[in-house]
Amino acid sequence: MKYGNKTDFNIHIGTTDDGPYFEKFMKDGATVKDLHLFGSKFSLITIFRLISYLRKEKFDLVHTHGARAGFFFTIASLFSRVPSIHTSHGYSYENKDQFAAKRFYVFIEKLISLKSNKIGCVSHSDKNIALSEKVARKEKLVVVQNGIDFINSLPDSDLKLREFYNIGSNPLVGTVGRITKQKGPFLFLDVVELLLKEYPTVKAVWIGDGDLKEAMTKEIANRKLNDFVYLYGSKSDASRVMKQFDVFLMTSLFEPFGLTALEAMYSKVPIVASKAGALPSIITHDVTGRLFDLDHPKQAVISIMQALEEKKSSMITSAFHHVTAAYDARKMVKEYEALYHEILQTGNSEGSKDRLVNYGA
Repeated sequence: MKYGNKTDFNIHIGTTDDGPYFEKFMKDGATVKDLHLFGSKFSLITIFRLISYLRKEKFDLVHTHGARAGFFFTIASLFSRVPSIHTSHGYSYENKDQFAAKRFYVFIEKLISLKSNKIGCVSHSDKNIALSEKVARKEKLVVVQNGIDFINSLPDSDLKLREFYNIGSNPLVGTVGRITKQKGPFLFLDVVELLLKEYPTVKAVWIGDGDLKEAMTKEIANRKLNDFVYLYGSKSDASRVMKQFDVFLMTSLFEPFGLTALEAMYSKVPIVASKAGALPSIITHDVTGRLFDLDHPKQAVISIMQALEEKKSSMITSAFHHVTAAYDARKMVKEYEALYHEILQTGNSEGSKDRLVNYGA
């Protein structure tokens, strides 16, 4: 939104009033619509509200984000024809244990694909998953990798972790993310527990909330790690807090992209990450960071120890240059705008300024 072409596109955003970026979108100049979405359940009221919104505004193009928004729009589009592009932001069914649940989510993604002109994939691994599950034809899938806003990543946070937790000069290993099954919170504890045997003074912090926070808190107590592992909770400027980590540890079991990995690399924090999803395509082992197998937490411990002992290394510099060259948010925006123009050229656009709505639920 911030780097979008406001000359070519009149941008509207449909979302929820309590979404984290609602106010930010308005400040960046978009017209923001609260669609009063209801949880994750199917809602006819939401569908009717969306149909009314599309008919009233007569958009030239719709870009949906996430399976929920994509599904709602797919149903609504039966009554309001408009070209569209859908970005899943990771296929969540890859993290489903039950076969029936996975097939249901695959079905939803296939349904969305039928009504979409293009399907945006945030990584090549995401595209490969879509191809293997036959979500869409190869020519409909387009990889547009996520990017970060380097300008907004510069200021320091007002949260000083070492003072807040009285850590002093002890080594600090941290992560930023939702405390959910996908992010591997218990694997995080496994790694820290093993690390403490080698580095008894190490401290660990997790910035973020999630549905497994209570379970993780209990597990920390069960393992007697209360004096070593801290769960801070959510922080709006978490990407700036991570600058204070000595090592960024990412224990994801499945990762469609890994935006926080980019932020850590840009912040010049050594990164140790699991070989999950798109992470191996972002991080080159022993060049821009270190990777470990999910079933070998000891590998993560060895990598963390190496990072702590090296302090400043050429790996940090390599990671920084790699991120700034390949993952600039402005590059991502230009690629999406090129897709918008491509789709609009095959449709019937009205007026000199195309009306685009981004819909995310």
